Amino acid sequence: MDYPPFSDYFYVAGNPMIFVDPDGRSVKTVIVTGEDADRATEKLNKSSSLDITRDQETGKLIATGKVESESDRILLAAIMDSQITVRLETTDAQIFDSKDGTKNIPLLPGGFEGSTSNSNATKVTATQLINVSNAEVISDVIGEETGETIRHEINEAYYGALQNPGGDYDSAYESAHSTVSKVDGVVHPKLDLNRDKSRSPHVFQIRRKGTSVWRDLGPMKKMKR
Repeated sequence: MDYPPFSDYFYVAGNPMIFVDPDGRSVKTVIVTGEDADRATEKLNKSSSLDITRDQETGKLIATGKVESESDRILLAAIMDSQITVRLETTDAQIFDSKDGTKNIPLLPGGFEGSTSNSNATKVTATQLINVSNAEVISDVIGEETGETIRHEINEAYYGALQNPGGDYDSAYESAHSTVSKVDGVVHPKLDLNRDKSRSPHVFQIRRKGTSVWRDLGPMKKMKR
């Protein structure tokens, strides 16, 4: 049985409003790519009640085990959804330009690129960027595990596609981020962001609002397309 949390008779994870499985095939539609794909998967698995692995050829995530949290339930829904594909692209860049024209968005640690869909929105692909090294620093600052942060990024992309298929960063990010943040289980404190221009290349720094200690992120680098 591919999905132990569900009965053999539990059609499309009990959610026919979202999932379609006309011929009984299993669906695995969260794809992790980039040089840090394995590290991201390892961190995600460590923080999840599910057992999560990554197919080395396709990049697709595979999940087994028992769901024990709402955030893992959303993650499993994303992995099983036959209509929505989430592509989590790992990068060592610090900023990116969104496809909607928004410039120089910091990867703290992730960024929603928006989604594309066919004419009737039956197939939607959402893209989420993440800097795993930044995720490690930021997770420590806000008081959660790196894998929890990575799961948030995947779930954010999933809800961005679910709520606003074909939407871009400007139109879909805020709603998706707000929805997923409510089930993360961690209160995310506000952060201050600083750009240390005394170094070459410049370095982003973060700290919890109201504190005095800055933490370095990586050297300034823009994501190439």
